[in-house]
Amino acid sequence: MVKVCSGSYVTLGDNCLNKENNIMEENVIGVMTGFVRKGREHSVNELPYRLYSRFIVFTYPLRKCFKKAKIKLRQILKK
Repeated sequence: MVKVCSGSYVTLGDNCLNKENNIMEENVIGVMTGFVRKGREHSVNELPYRLYSRFIVFTYPLRKCFKKAKIKLRQILKK
């Protein structure tokens, strides 16, 4: 989640080009509280994950530009 609005949310996945706006609370089917990596459980409250998620949100404009450029380059090279 990137932002909490009045009655809705804005989300941004780590491999997405666009933010998802106006996600209504009734459409949320789950909330991630942790994950398993290499057999070890991690909480989303751990500092490394919190830093990673802040990095993903902070670098979003730059990552979006690079992804669009990559897509455009692939289209050019296919021709």
